[in-house]
Amino acid sequence: MSTTKKTKKRVVKKKIVRRTSSSSAVGSSYIVTEFDPDQIEAKDRIRTDMGNLAELASSIAQVGQIHPIRVVKNGKRKPTLVAGYRRMMACRQLKIKVRAEVFAPGDAYLASLRQIHENTKRKNFDRLEEGEALQRSKAEYEELHPETRKGAVGRRGSGRRASVVDKSSVATSTKPAPRYTLEASKALGCSERTVHELLELAHLPRAYKKMIEQAGTTAERNREANECLKKVRVDRKEAALKAEIAAKSQRTKNVKDKPLCVLHFGDNEDFMKGEELFEVCLTDPPYEKERSLISFAARASINPKQHKWDKSDVGWVLRIAPLLTKGGHLLVICPLEAIGTYELVCQAAGLQYRQALVWANSNPTSSHRSPYVSAAEAIVWATKAGGRVYLEQEAAKAGALRTNVLSGPGVPRKDRIHESQKPEWLIEQLLRTHACKQLEHRVIDPFAGSCTTGIVAKRLGLPCTLIEKDEDVVRKAKLRLKTRD
Repeated sequence: MSTTKKTKKRVVKKKIVRRTSSSSAVGSSYIVTEFDPDQIEAKDRIRTDMGNLAELASSIAQVGQIHPIRVVKNGKRKPTLVAGYRRMMACRQLKIKVRAEVFAPGDAYLASLRQIHENTKRKNFDRLEEGEALQRSKAEYEELHPETRKGAVGRRGSGRRASVVDKSSVATSTKPAPRYTLEASKALGCSERTVHELLELAHLPRAYKKMIEQAGTTAERNREANECLKKVRVDRKEAALKAEIAAKSQRTKNVKDKPLCVLHFGDNEDFMKGEELFEVCLTDPPYEKERSLISFAARASINPKQHKWDKSDVGWVLRIAPLLTKGGHLLVICPLEAIGTYELVCQAAGLQYRQALVWANSNPTSSHRSPYVSAAEAIVWATKAGGRVYLEQEAAKAGALRTNVLSGPGVPRKDRIHESQKPEWLIEQLLRTHACKQLEHRVIDPFAGSCTTGIVAKRLGLPCTLIEKDEDVVRKAKLRLKTRD
């Protein structure tokens, strides 16, 4: 019986591998195959040194390629190198095919994170190179998850309410992907703050990067990188201070010839225009104590004889919000029943609701026949995001506990020129806490009434803008302001 020998050709099998990195909860799929090194497109490398390439080529020639390179392939395009540049170049010198792990575009950032993690264990991989590598990985991640980009609607940690779904978000995702810095910190086994610092290094000016690259050893480059980062941060703070001084100078120039307190007669809608004009809005809008949550139009149909100043619609908050500077304060005196309403409208206006203070009136008066006389009013406090929230601490005694209850007498009826006139001590305490003369804080009261806010602001040296639409009240308030000059 004759036997025939069968020649077997070597076949490179493609296999699908699903792995999960030990330092990250996110896995990625890839195919292991071989490529001609000349057919692989190599972009900018993470590492700047090539090392001894001839020695690596000799090792591959003797024992073979132990570790595959990593590439990304999208359709019919050439594979793009992610990791393993030296191994690819060594195979190119040997004129042999290179074994590679082929990742889908969506898993490319994971592959680059693994590359960063590998290289951080090697001596000559400095912090600047790591930061630039993270920056490229971040770009890949944000291309895959556009909703994680800074300023995207619904982005986690952005402080913006996701009331509208971002069109650029991934269609199959029911919620935004985690922010990149969180994912990278898990993959690299470091803190999120470290990732932020490395990304900050990647954005250093070119002059600073040259200084880092000229250092001899990795340790020296890392020390130089830390020093350059400190210099950039100091320069940034100095630039911010110069901008703030320039803005204050321009503001002082604009109001140099204007009186400290200005009273406008008319509807506040005609005057509440512009952006970032005031640091503090302290006001006491008109309201009807018994039916504060019912709109003015509805109350008018119930009781046509109500007071003409009784109009508790809260839409004015939406108009005042753009006028507040970043970190600016909104303080609204209102009935206790209206706290929830103001909290909702503050959120709708993009303001951060802080809390509600309580003014406990020690000498309340009322013309209503009721078993309980109203002796408390709320002061809703909200701030505008994006800036430093100033709070004066000198008003509090050392070691004393400041509470959210302000106790003191109201204005006696015989001394009022307005039905809801507030005591000067209350307005002064609020302005001393939330405004500062040294920082040139500006105050606005769109429902000026008896102009108590203006009188106290003048006494404290704070520029103040007052708006009132009742002609009779304005006439009396002007006389009151003149007597306090």
